[in-house]
Amino acid sequence: MDRRESVTYARVSVKSLRPKVLVTVGPALFAIAMAVGFWIALPDSGEAADLGWWLLVGAVCGLALFGPIAAAGVIRRRHSEWLVRHSVWIQWYTSAAMMLALGYLIACTLHRLFDGLALIAMLITFLGAVIRIALGEVPKQIEKLPPDLALGTTSSSHGQPKP
Repeated sequence: MDRRESVTYARVSVKSLRPKVLVTVGPALFAIAMAVGFWIALPDSGEAADLGWWLLVGAVCGLALFGPIAAAGVIRRRHSEWLVRHSVWIQWYTSAAMMLALGYLIACTLHRLFDGLALIAMLITFLGAVIRIALGEVPKQIEKLPPDLALGTTSSSHGQPKP
């Protein structure tokens, strides 16, 4: 059986989605929402080819959005101790990369320039935001760990106690 965390909101228990469900249903619903949105926004483009194109774009964008979150869920279940130990550093480096990327995008905006590096900066910012969202539940896991692991008293490479 798969143990999923449940959260209680106003007497209603909500379970987190499994990664397989998140990576299959999420992009499909995102694709439908994107196609319907563009069909409403641009009623002249109601041909089947345009609708198929927006379904494909929505599925790819949904996979780029939900894929890393589902991967983080799998990593969180299989390697929770490693993730708890290193999540602070992962978030720190992600924030630093996003800071540099956003700085470059601001400079591009001020100089009215858009080049290939600006596109890469946008991609780094997007992926950084997805990583930060995916790692958002790690502080809750620290509370569930035994005190010696939560304080980092074991070595991250061998699992041996530190001297």
